[in-house]
Amino acid sequence: MGCDIHAHIEVKIGGRWEHYSVPSIPRCYELFEKICGVRGDVKNAISEPRGLPSDPSIVTMLDYRQMACDAHSETWLNGEEFVSLLEWVEDSLLFERRRIGYLFGNEFTPRDGVEAVRFICWFDN
Repeated sequence: MGCDIHAHIEVKIGGRWEHYSVPSIPRCYELFEKICGVRGDVKNAISEPRGLPSDPSIVTMLDYRQMACDAHSETWLNGEEFVSLLEWVEDSLLFERRRIGYLFGNEFTPRDGVEAVRFICWFDN
C-alpha cells in the first residue's frame, strides 16, 4: 500500500495563522523521509514528527478532520525549515523543475503584513 502526503501552507498575518494554499506534492518517499522520517530514517529528516501545531487555520483543521483515523505522522516546518526543504528538493533533483514550481506549485512572495510562513502536513497509507 502506498503512502501519500497531505499538505497546507499557512501565513501569519496580524498574529493569526491564515490558510494560504494546498500544494500538490507527488508521492516521493525520499521527500517524505526528508520532512520527518516517513518511509525512511528519521535521522535523515529535518525533524521528527511534531504533531499538528496548536493553532492551525480552520481550513487546515477541516481537511485534517476529514482524514479521521487514516492520518499519521502529522508535522509542520517553520519558514526556515521549509526553505531548507525546498533547497534540498532542488539540489537532489527529485522532481523536474516544472513539476515542483514555487512552494510545490504555488508562487509566493512575502508581502507587507506577512509575519511568518509554515508548512503543515500529514500522511496516509
